Amino acid sequence: MKHTTIWIAALMILSTSCKLTRQIKARYSKKVYSHEYKIQDKNVVYLELWSTAKEEYYDDLRSKLVFYKSKSYEINGLRTCCPTSEDSIRVVTTKLKIRKLRGYARPIDPESDDIIFSNFVKRPSWDKLGLANKPNWWTYSLSDLMDKFEQTHGKVELEEMDLNTSFSTRYRGDKSRKKEFKSFFIDETNRELIKRIQESPSKNLLIMGTRFSHKDFEKKLLRIGEKK
Repeated sequence: MKHTTIWIAALMILSTSCKLTRQIKARYSKKVYSHEYKIQDKNVVYLELWSTAKEEYYDDLRSKLVFYKSKSYEINGLRTCCPTSEDSIRVVTTKLKIRKLRGYARPIDPESDDIIFSNFVKRPSWDKLGLANKPNWWTYSLSDLMDKFEQTHGKVELEEMDLNTSFSTRYRGDKSRKKEFKSFFIDETNRELIKRIQESPSKNLLIMGTRFSHKDFEKKLLRIGEKK
């Protein structure tokens, strides 16, 4: 029994180590991972993007953007935000609830760039990446997303500490619900992204996505389309 426990522990450590190695390899990649799909009469390309990376990575991104733009692909992506048209109290309440779940109030990025990587640079401006115009960002209200989360996962109650702590201050947040919210966020935004793809009049779409969302995106997309 003791030996079995040791073997199980060793396998778990090995599995975690292999996963971490893959993540680091992907993070230091000099190439942009791309995936091509066919959905009914639409051609869809999904790019896994980072907000910071090596310079060679952005050189490859520029090459891909210029190539697909020359093939008449429309460049899109989905952004979660609080529209300026929303009530200010609703916006602040939403941001406070998100911070309570995550511990900080930065734009949502489940696999954020908090870790400092050597020789990394921020993403260049879109014109330096070969685009005369910015990508066509579809927007999804964070307030609407939070409403859906609370409908299915229960109310996020704000306490005195949440209300009296400035947005620039980080704290631990509600760790018991952090993973739950991350999974919901990826699931819900991918559903919305696929819906927007289906509704788009364009036949060729290049999606500016992320590595952490791609696996779930592909799983959902293959229910209605195929990989090329």
